[in-house]
Amino acid sequence: MNFTWTLEPGAPRYFHHARSSVGEAELEITSVVLLAAAAGSARVRLRVRYEHGESMVVATLTPGETESTCVYARIASGDARFSVEGGVVEVSGRVLASFAAASSDDDDDDEAASSDDEGLRVGEGSDESWGSDVEATRETVIEATAGVSEGAASREAAARAVATTSGRWRTLDEIRNTLEWWDAAKGGDERAFHVQNPGARRSSRSREMPKFAWTGKLRPRETTAKRSYPSGLQPPDYAVSGWPDEEFGSRYQSVIEVKPHSARDGMRAACSLARHVMDTVAWAIEPGVTTDELDRICHAVTVGNGAYPSPLNYMGFPKSLCTSVNEVVCHGIPDARPLEEGDIINLDVTVRLNGYHGDLNETYYVGKGGARSKSAQALMDCTRGALEKAIAYCRPGRRFRDLGEIIAREADRGGYASVKDFCGHGIGELFHCAPNVPHYARNKAIGVMKEGMTFTIEPMFNESSSHKVVHWPDGWTAVTTNGARSAQYEHTLLITSDGVEVLTARTKNSRPFII
Repeated sequence: MNFTWTLEPGAPRYFHHARSSVGEAELEITSVVLLAAAAGSARVRLRVRYEHGESMVVATLTPGETESTCVYARIASGDARFSVEGGVVEVSGRVLASFAAASSDDDDDDEAASSDDEGLRVGEGSDESWGSDVEATRETVIEATAGVSEGAASREAAARAVATTSGRWRTLDEIRNTLEWWDAAKGGDERAFHVQNPGARRSSRSREMPKFAWTGKLRPRETTAKRSYPSGLQPPDYAVSGWPDEEFGSRYQSVIEVKPHSARDGMRAACSLARHVMDTVAWAIEPGVTTDELDRICHAVTVGNGAYPSPLNYMGFPKSLCTSVNEVVCHGIPDARPLEEGDIINLDVTVRLNGYHGDLNETYYVGKGGARSKSAQALMDCTRGALEKAIAYCRPGRRFRDLGEIIAREADRGGYASVKDFCGHGIGELFHCAPNVPHYARNKAIGVMKEGMTFTIEPMFNESSSHKVVHWPDGWTAVTTNGARSAQYEHTLLITSDGVEVLTARTKNSRPFII
């Protein structure tokens, strides 16, 4: 039996046998041909998900280079779902083996299984019955998550597609009615503490606050469960597994990528959306608002514009936004604590749009500025000033290691300590890759800047003489060792022929750091 499909992002096709007695069958994809690549997409990937299994990439096409290929897939369960990300493809193939009955003791089943193509459906299926290409409990169609009408779901999917292709980002008002759609489908109101060892593959949720020698006044609060998201967002591999195998196994962990112009455009689009999300969330900062609510806004605006929130499930991180308050240096987990007048909060936003990540973070003062905010403003201004001076140094031929010297010098002038435990990083189709960009002097960073390289600079200054940090029992929240406040700022940068382009630059819509 031969078949030919046209596959588009968000519109999967199915290889399915209607009988419950289906055994093994072999499917041959004779050709995969690229028809059109999405704007800014450097890779087009064909995925297959076997029933009750995980999604995997079976073919990768590169616009302008590899635009057709062959691949073979063996379907153990008799059912498979094919989807594409990054463009439109034509898939042709045939069924190579007939189906065998699960049990020879059942005459009816034997007869049904041996009939030529009886009960066999190719290119049909139900998205609700299958779940998704990621996992049914995480990447959930709107109807399954919130009982939304089919019409509302279709209109929302269409609006996401328009935003993704046009770059006209939808505002919070435009997606406000979808905020509750992405709350966890099961146990969304069940709150618990996230528990994980730093860098561990496994995590857990506990109803009891872990015991810890807290270094400052801040304490963790309970968090809501991981939020769901719509199909068709091109999620990274770790969205399912919690582990970025593609990133860790990439050659770009040791080689700094020089991106072609198409990839640079993809980065510009992702960073433009990241800036839009940052500005939207930042304007929601005020006393009494919980960091979990800020995460809810970040998540809804990100997925509402057709992107995946990069932090979600990265090495088990449970949220779509990092919120670091007061003594938290970075990677704070949004929870039920309301913000208080006089807090400082860092928002770390990253989105993955059409396969590219855009990353930035900024620190804001909570409440009205005045005499009470002067010390916070001094810390924030010094940290941001160090970032700006480091950016001004960037151009082809400059060494990455020199950025740490510039940043450390500014920290010393302000009387602060520059954190050494975390650094800037390369970014693109991978969330983190080469180069490493340390923020301290006498570092050993490798490499020089070349046109087409993209990376982040993100200094963290502690309001003390100590650069050291410790981690809370959640495995993520890094805090100062003495309870001192910490501030951080970050941009994603592109090296140009004669300088640098700040891809996440502030706009006229950006919130002031202190109001």
